[in-house]
Formats: sequence, C-alpha cells, structure tokens
Amino acid sequence: MVELADTIDLGSIAFGVQVQVLSGASYQKNRLIVEKQSVCFFTYHSTNGAYYPLKYSFRGGFQVGKNCLVIVDMQKGFINEHTEHLPPKIAEFLEYHKFDCTIATRYCNSENTACYQLGKWFDCMEGTTSAEIVPEIQPYIDRIFDKRTFSGFTPELQLFLKQEQFNKLFFCGVNTDCCVLATIFSCYDNVIDCIVIEDLCASTLGLHKHQNAIALLKDNITEKRIISTKSQIFF
Repeated sequence: MVELADTIDLGSIAFGVQVQVLSGASYQKNRLIVEKQSVCFFTYHSTNGAYYPLKYSFRGGFQVGKNCLVIVDMQKGFINEHTEHLPPKIAEFLEYHKFDCTIATRYCNSENTACYQLGKWFDCMEGTTSAEIVPEIQPYIDRIFDKRTFSGFTPELQLFLKQEQFNKLFFCGVNTDCCVLATIFSCYDNVIDCIVIEDLCASTLGLHKHQNAIALLKDNITEKRIISTKSQIFF
C-alpha cells in the first residue's frame, strides 16, 4: 500500500505504470496530482497486461493493492430462469476486467450437510454434474475452493487470503440471499474489505430475493460497498 500526500510519483510504485484518472486528480508526466480531501478513482495498468480495477485516493493519500474476485457457487445446479443470464455476463465482464486473482467457491452437498439433513435438499451432490462450475467462467478461474456450508469462508480460503494479502475482495455469484450473503458477512466480520458487484449476483428464487439481500448488504457493510459493472471504477 502506498500512501502519500498530494503528489504521487508513479515511477516509484511500479515500472511502466500507466494511469487513467477518472475523478479527483490530474495526471501530469508520470505524476498523479491528487486533489485534497477528495476521492480519486482510476485504473492502473502494468506492462505485463495486468488490470487493477479499483485504486482510490482519499484525503490526499491513495492505495495500490491486490484485488481478488470471488465468484460464489456458479454451478450448474444453481442455474434456472432467474440466474441463467449470469454465466455469460460474468464471462464477458472477466474478458475485459482482469483481477490479481479470480477464485470460485463450489458448494459440495453430501449426507453430512445441513442442507441435506435439515433442508432436505439433495441437489449439487459432490461429484455430480449439478455441482460442476458452469463452463462459461472456467477459463477465468485461478483456483476453486470447495465448501459444505452457506459461507465460503472456509479454513482453506482463510489461509489463502492470509498468504496472498489481498486489499479488497470483489464478490459476485449466487445466491445473493444465501451463500453470497453468508460469505460476505463472514469476510466482513474478519475485517476484510468487501465489494459486491450487484448486477453480477442473482437468486434462484427470483429478483425480489436478490433485491432484499442487496438491501441487507447495504445496511450492514455500507452502501458504498455495493457497486455495479457500470461503476466508474471499472473504466
């Protein structure tokens, strides 16, 4: 993380950096002039083609950090008329927006889960076709984390996040009102900065369930952490 006052020498951050300033600052000859008491959104590209979609300045300082996209449970068993638009939309988004790392959680149902024993839900059984990650997003995933609970914040994922030291986690997937919500709350409780990409989430139970969950997230992790693919931070 880099935190400076008013003028930032981009050459001191990384070799060959190019910055497109969107608001709150001006760009002059490899130097970023930040307006005081402002929030600055800009994109950050490195010479190796990596794309960092969110970097911001606040009160004269700014951060350059590692970002990770977490795709929650985009599995064949969770695709219906309410969610079938998500796989191609997420794939298209990832075609143009590159994160430091893109991971996926995968719900593996079994006879030992609460969903099986208490909810009498027998889909997405481990090893079956319905538990498979949808093919549209598979080429973009760096790593898959299996889980057997609503929350994807498993010990394995916790260790990975600790090792990688990401500054922010971006979230999308299904179901907004269940596993997305549970995973985000678990991460947020562990003081991890979470950003929800609202229009890349959905619920198999319909739009109203998705909207109710988004309202809960706005109330609990703050409204500024709920964004869309059209947000200026992605451009």
